[in-house]
Amino acid sequence: MPGQLALLQGAVEMFPALVRDVDAAQRLIRIESYILNDDPETRILIASLERAVRRGVEVQLLLDGFGGQFGLRALGQVLAAGGISVRLFRPGVTLFSPRTWRRLHRKMVLIDERVGYVGGINLLGDWHDPHHGALEAPRFDFAVRIEDLGVTRAMRRAMQRLWWRVSWHGLLNQRRLSRADLREAWRGLRKTLRGSLRPTIRSGSLRVRLLLRDNIRHRRVIERAIRAAISQSRHEVLIAMAYFIPSARMRRLLIEAAARGVRVRILLQGRVEYWWSTWAERALAEELIAAGVEVYEFTHSFLHAKVVIADDWTTVGSSNMDPFSMLLSLEANVAVQDHRFAERLRSRIEWAMSTPQARRVTARLMVPSGPLAWPRRGLRRLGIAVASLAIRLFLAFSQSGARSYE
Repeated sequence: MPGQLALLQGAVEMFPALVRDVDAAQRLIRIESYILNDDPETRILIASLERAVRRGVEVQLLLDGFGGQFGLRALGQVLAAGGISVRLFRPGVTLFSPRTWRRLHRKMVLIDERVGYVGGINLLGDWHDPHHGALEAPRFDFAVRIEDLGVTRAMRRAMQRLWWRVSWHGLLNQRRLSRADLREAWRGLRKTLRGSLRPTIRSGSLRVRLLLRDNIRHRRVIERAIRAAISQSRHEVLIAMAYFIPSARMRRLLIEAAARGVRVRILLQGRVEYWWSTWAERALAEELIAAGVEVYEFTHSFLHAKVVIADDWTTVGSSNMDPFSMLLSLEANVAVQDHRFAERLRSRIEWAMSTPQARRVTARLMVPSGPLAWPRRGLRRLGIAVASLAIRLFLAFSQSGARSYE
């Protein structure tokens, strides 16, 4: 698809392309991100946004209220001084308030409804991790630059509605509203209503689709698209996933694909980031390995990719294969049906699998070692059972359907 799509690996490829598009912006730049980080690569991007504001371009930055709060503390004054409008989606998380567990996990950028970016890359440089500091090797992640008008229009509708939804929520929580606040709110409401009343625009061409997940109308869109692609695969399924705790139905589809002769390969996070996800991933991987699925671990750096390839169908985005992405968070993926794009993405994933820091694992190697080791296998299985029960209770309290994870 020449001229429409560009595969970008990491911030090292995405940020320079994004800076060029920001420098060419004329009217409006919308950005959604789960994380905002204060690092040299992100500072360069922020500087380009400030230049756009000085040219008269409006810049709207929507951050998750949990993932983006620490970066906003460090960069809030810089953003305000640069004229960048910032909103927070559901500030903070409260343990006993299930509503606050639903997060904005989308990573999207839209420039003048002309160019869009969708992927897993936050406003965060490749060589820094918010929890682990400087990295020895760059984070492994992807985004897609899109010039498909159907996709960018769908992005505009979704991002505009969420921006004004968050803005109205903030206004309603204020004790006093000035006339300027009310006028601005009314203008925003009119824009949102005009966008809602327009005829529905397809969410992309036949080969490119924007897949959005929310808690209202599109709760299963991404999951269903992936399930359909896996069930229709004939030659290959290749997955690179930062957090891999798939539903029972998804696991069954992968096992059925391997049984009918499809080569199924999965690249998982090899570095321990969260102990609970490592236990769950390795327990579920044992079942898949026994069914003939090839499982690899990537330890070169942190794996943050969320990629699925099924023959010539691919999806890249923010959605992991875990309960939080599939049942709770707001997510955005782009799905592409194109042989050349699939080949480019496949070659990047296979490179990651072939590095000295990656290894193919067996069921025996799935047993956690070091500080994660269990004294006996029986105790490990008991711990996994307790963790699974905790996840189900979590989903029940969050008022999201957990049936697909049973």
